[in-house]
Amino acid sequence: MKRILLLDEEFSLAKEVKEGVVLRKPEVIFDNAYNYKDAYNMVKNNVYDIILIDVVIPIRKEDFEVNNKLIDSYSTGIIFKNHILEEGVSKAKLFLFTSRSNLDKEEKKGTSGVIDKPKRPSQIVKQIFDE
Repeated sequence: MKRILLLDEEFSLAKEVKEGVVLRKPEVIFDNAYNYKDAYNMVKNNVYDIILIDVVIPIRKEDFEVNNKLIDSYSTGIIFKNHILEEGVSKAKLFLFTSRSNLDKEEKKGTSGVIDKPKRPSQIVKQIFDE
């Protein structure tokens, strides 16, 4: 059984992706996090096989500073990815989930790929499960 986490602040999109993935893969446990702090706590307290990370997450006051570094809202997901990789809190396959087309090599480092928004859940399932 696979466990997936999606970090995306867009509630309706996250819900649609979750429903679409679970419909196609009912054995999957799928969690949504809508902000950096909740996503980080979920990663620390659960074992995920796959983590989908939106690149642009709005900043909340409690998320503004992580490890004494200011967060840039245009790359919050990149910072989240780097944070969990640096701390080694997860061995999950990481995917960036974004509509940004200008990601550079460094931003993609440590990921299994980029999932372009918008994409249908069937396309997401195909990409994250290598079908």
